[in-house]
Amino acid sequence: MASQIKVNEIIKQSGSSISIGESGDTINLAGSAYAAAGTNTPAFYAQLTSNQAMSDNTWTKVQFNSEDFDTDNTYDNSTNYRFTPAVAGKYYVFAGVNVDSGGASRIYYAQTKIYKNGSEYSVGYVDYTSNLIRASFVPIFSLMDLDADDYVEIYSRIDQDTGSPTIQGHSGRATFFGANKILT
Repeated sequence: MASQIKVNEIIKQSGSSISIGESGDTINLAGSAYAAAGTNTPAFYAQLTSNQAMSDNTWTKVQFNSEDFDTDNTYDNSTNYRFTPAVAGKYYVFAGVNVDSGGASRIYYAQTKIYKNGSEYSVGYVDYTSNLIRASFVPIFSLMDLDADDYVEIYSRIDQDTGSPTIQGHSGRATFFGANKILT
């Protein structure tokens, strides 16, 4: 028969952490204790690795084509460029899109949107009409309730005076998209 210790509260005596067991030990949490601990997966982080063409003043789906990680294979980085969580819950979704006007063109405004199931969910917007620029970074983040079969995509748009705009992508993660389930 195994020994048991039953207490209502454990308080650290000193320092900033409490240790249970020794190096190499396995600690098993059973039943509701494990469920209460939870997990913040699925999670993924993807990036655009080369420039993507876009048309002026037109919403363009960003094709994040390279994954740094994808814990549950829930991000499609080659066909639909979307996140489908496979597990219902609350999610932290974030993206950052770098856009460039191309040549001597100037940007009036830049936008990034999170779409849920093909519809706008939230928008990030930067207005440059009083001080036109050539390039912009537009971050966006949101907390979302997602069902297992919902899907999330990122779109971008800029309005500029002339030229051929691009979404900037390279190995430095200039344009990125990620999400993770949050503990509730």
